[in-house]
Amino acid sequence: MAHQLEKAVWAFVCRAPERFIQTLRRLFLERRPASLLVSSMQQSGIVRTLTPLADTFEFYAIPYHLTGSLATSVYVKAHAVQGIEVVSDIKFSQVPALVVQLENTYDVKEIALRAAIEHRGSFRLVHHDTLQKIDVALSAYRAYSRVKQGRAQRHVLEQGSRAFSVASPEDTILTLLERYNGGVQRFQRLWESIVEILVMRGSTLDLAYLRLWATSLDVALLLEQALATTGVSDA
Repeated sequence: MAHQLEKAVWAFVCRAPERFIQTLRRLFLERRPASLLVSSMQQSGIVRTLTPLADTFEFYAIPYHLTGSLATSVYVKAHAVQGIEVVSDIKFSQVPALVVQLENTYDVKEIALRAAIEHRGSFRLVHHDTLQKIDVALSAYRAYSRVKQGRAQRHVLEQGSRAFSVASPEDTILTLLERYNGGVQRFQRLWESIVEILVMRGSTLDLAYLRLWATSLDVALLLEQALATTGVSDA
């Protein structure tokens, strides 16, 4: 039944993109405050899970930013968070201090952390109290990774909480496009997330930046398709 509903929604998007955009704006923009606060019961647990890690990264001046569906939820209200994903640039020399700092709060394995750094892969932390998982990926050795980190923005996930470093809306779109393009199966939810961010943030997006890096990341055609679907233009 869920699969049939998903197909029906996608058919509606393809047949009447303008009506779909109007519906999104009515649901997410007109009925919600302009603030970028993410308001759901789920966010309290996420904030509690993330705060010790973010505090530690910032104490040791380790660059990081939130990405994936959590970053998307900052820019698109009522977006379901599928998991907690963080990108960071940890050095081998920082590992011992990190493990000592984090082991009282998370299940953390030093060997996994070192392997992630060596292979530019990822490692997982599990919060002792919330039992929520954080997937921490090491930033790739490429120019875009440095640019993306430098453009990260500060946002709160719920009222009264600390601010976290979050991938910019443009970089969130580019990350989703890469995932959509690189997957064996192109998941519809990724495309829908791209469309939603474009609809919600279209007038404020840096389209020149998007197009520049979409070309570099080999997702330019997909970006133009998404822009055409949503009606976002240079105007």
